[in-house]
Amino acid sequence: MLRIVNLCLIKYNFFIAFCSVAAILYFSILTGVKISIFYYIFTFFGTLAVYNLFRLSLSFSQIFKKNQEKLSQILIIVGLLICSISFIFIPGNSKYSYILPFILSFLYQFSFFGEKNLRRFPYFKILIIAFVWLLMTLIPFFEADLNPEKLTQIYFLCSSQFLFYISLAIPFDVFDQEKDEIKTLAKIIGPQKAINASIFSLFCFLLINLLENSNFEHKIAHISFTFIASLSLLNYKKFQTLAAQYFFIDGLIILQVGIFFLISK
Repeated sequence: MLRIVNLCLIKYNFFIAFCSVAAILYFSILTGVKISIFYYIFTFFGTLAVYNLFRLSLSFSQIFKKNQEKLSQILIIVGLLICSISFIFIPGNSKYSYILPFILSFLYQFSFFGEKNLRRFPYFKILIIAFVWLLMTLIPFFEADLNPEKLTQIYFLCSSQFLFYISLAIPFDVFDQEKDEIKTLAKIIGPQKAINASIFSLFCFLLINLLENSNFEHKIAHISFTFIASLSLLNYKKFQTLAAQYFFIDGLIILQVGIFFLISK
């Protein structure tokens, strides 16, 4: 049973889709801004479709070859269909801002006109991943009626969360260093120093939130979360399987919102 759950969550990318929804919920809880359910549906199924697409193919021509896994192909089609329908119901015009992260995502994975994709540029991997995740987290708040105080809070959240996403992306540089053919942070400075950089980025995330947030409970939550996340990063060598890497690294996104959800009760 556990094997089947892991298969669905990790191999078919349901877990990372849940993480994408949790990222938006974290912003919503901290700011008190309610977000339309259609943003969550769009983000979940869009992430599900894109990650399955990336797992299957290195070029567009490979996506629907007969030897590809049928379930992944179905998830791509169903995900894009539900994503498209929910997009229609998203209020306002800011939804068209999603064009940018989708373009960056496809340029990250696929080669166009014979040129190499963004992933093959040295050191771009971490920055592109963090920036796309930040955009997907932030766009639902573009249409919100934010007063100057809330707007300032969003700015601080963007800077701190960008650092948080970088701290999560760096360990995957370490995990992928043997198969990566490009220069990455882990290859240049070594795995342990790369993890140290990840933890430093995480503590910068904490510092920004402590300086910006006047809510005592939220400060305690950020301190507690950063402590747990640091322990997870320090134990990166124990995460030998893809499932462990997803659960204990990307899973920090879900842990993040979980802690603040409990505190907000």
